[in-house]
Amino acid sequence: MKLKLGEHKRRAFSQAKYLTLLSAGIQWVLLGAALFSAFAGGLGAPYLGLIAFIGPVINFALKDRSRYHYGIGDRARRLQVLDDGLGRAPAEADMLDLADTETILPALDPVPLTSEFTSDLPPGPRRLAHITQEAAYYTRSRATFAARLYFALTIIGIFVTVIGLLLLIQFPLPQVAGSDTTAQNWARAAATLLVFFAAGSFAEKWRAFDSLAKAAASTFARCDTLRRTEPSELDVVLTVASYDTALGRAPAIPTTIYLVGRKRLHAAWTALMMPKTDPVVSSGTAGAK
Repeated sequence: MKLKLGEHKRRAFSQAKYLTLLSAGIQWVLLGAALFSAFAGGLGAPYLGLIAFIGPVINFALKDRSRYHYGIGDRARRLQVLDDGLGRAPAEADMLDLADTETILPALDPVPLTSEFTSDLPPGPRRLAHITQEAAYYTRSRATFAARLYFALTIIGIFVTVIGLLLLIQFPLPQVAGSDTTAQNWARAAATLLVFFAAGSFAEKWRAFDSLAKAAASTFARCDTLRRTEPSELDVVLTVASYDTALGRAPAIPTTIYLVGRKRLHAAWTALMMPKTDPVVSSGTAGAK
């Protein structure tokens, strides 16, 4: 049975997302344990200590395996782009490696609405630039949405924590949580929440997706210029390599975010970019009005 690069890519990315969700669950458990420890007595200390020791180890292992599967999916994506853009079929060794790492889990991401790539240009540098531009178009939109979402979650978390502390300062603690709860308990809980929201996974993903959105925007603009000219294969490959590097550094975009606005983006791209009537100009006159 012939291994399909698109299906393998979606399965590998989905495996990475499964593990990322598990990692996020572990982080919330660790947060809950840390908050509980701020108010709990000595009876729960052994159990909290065990969670504090095992939790980060499990979380590290999940993140490591997630990056591994994400790397496999990204490798399949690169091979697929070169195959479709330049007409270069993957080497047998690459296909064997992908077959050896194929996961049995179903894909979270849905199949494309039409085809993986919608360009009607013939294989060559211009087609490679065009399909990379198409990918960057979707990535720019979804990464921007993800960055704004995680930024909002970070700010809301910090805001709620600070407001909660201000309210506790205004009202006597016994009226809020009883006489057994001291200011030191609340200070520990607040410090834990501030660190979680200001330097935790939300803030980390916000910065990562913001960087990816900027890289995708730059790639989109560069590929728009390249597809209108007769670029050399090296020029396009270097642009694609820069985009690949940005994707490799960023986490996988959550499936829910990927689905939001998907049909709208596809309709806009199909309406505006499918008719390839743009004249081909020489590199020296690219962008001239």
